[in-house]
Formats: sequence, C-alpha cells, structure tokens
Amino acid sequence: MGNPIPTSIEIGGTLKPNKLKQLYAKEALIDEFFDAVCEDCVHPEWGSYWSKDHADDKKKFIAYLQKAIKDKKTIDLRNDQANYGQLDYVIAFCQNHDLPFIKQTDPDCDEPETVTYWEPDGELKERIASSGAVVIPISEIETVIDSKLTEQEKLEKLKEMVEDRKPPELPPFNFEGDL
Repeated sequence: MGNPIPTSIEIGGTLKPNKLKQLYAKEALIDEFFDAVCEDCVHPEWGSYWSKDHADDKKKFIAYLQKAIKDKKTIDLRNDQANYGQLDYVIAFCQNHDLPFIKQTDPDCDEPETVTYWEPDGELKERIASSGAVVIPISEIETVIDSKLTEQEKLEKLKEMVEDRKPPELPPFNFEGDL
C-alpha cells in the first residue's frame, strides 16, 4: 500500500498537435492528456477527479482547458491522495509534449515537502521546499566558503545559488490551433 500525500501540479506552455499525423491529431492529443489526468486522479479541486467512465468528464476537462487559455492562466491540478506524491502520467505527458510544470507535495511523517520543476530541454529539478525554503547541499556551500573569492564575491555566489534553485515562472497554458 502506498503513502497518500497531497500533491499539486501547475502546467504552462503551448500544447502542439503533431501536424504530421492525420486529421485526428488534435483529438488524440486531448485524449492522451485526459487519460494522463484520469490515471493520476488530478482535478482543479481537492478531493475531486475526472473519470474516463463518465461521459461528461472529458467535456468538463476540455472546458477547463479552454477557460485557462481564455484567461491566459496556467493549469492547476491537485490530488489529495497521490501515492508518495507521484503524478507519473501527467509528468510524462508534460515532458513528452514540452510543457513546463511545477509540482508541489505537502510534507508527511516520512517525506519532506518538495517542489519539483521542469522546463523543456532541462533536467527535472527538486531543490526547494514548498514552504519557500531553498535547499542547497552543504558541500556546495562549503565549496564557496572555502574558495579564494573575496567575501563580497562569496556572498554574490551564494545569492546566485539561491536564485538558480527557485522554480521558474510558467507561461500560461495554450493550445496551438483551436481547442
């Protein structure tokens, strides 16, 4: 049995249907996104989820995407029972389609609170607690302190290390073409 941890994910960027595919590329892409959202049981509201078994849920999902596009917002989804804070299907979808995201997990007795973020052509980063505390390995701090830099240069280097670990600001979600 897993460990349920409340988890949220914010998704930005532009979803682009593959133009090399047939006419149904747009619908197939929405189906793939909806399947990932259903598999990870994420929804804009805590304690709710969309299901492939409910005919109206896909329409509600598309309406949610359309509203985010119209309002120039990111997509914010949540699961209050995510197994160890994992959202594997949605994260794989985002990475496969170059959609940047920020995932946050609440702390529990076994796991610390974390913020994981990813941008296209980048690595998956998990270096900041969701409370806003930046996590920097002590070895990196010691390297700066023990360096031959001036005190001012050391301070500037430490500030850079903090800035480099902050999650990026995500662009609003969009869909190339009509949704």
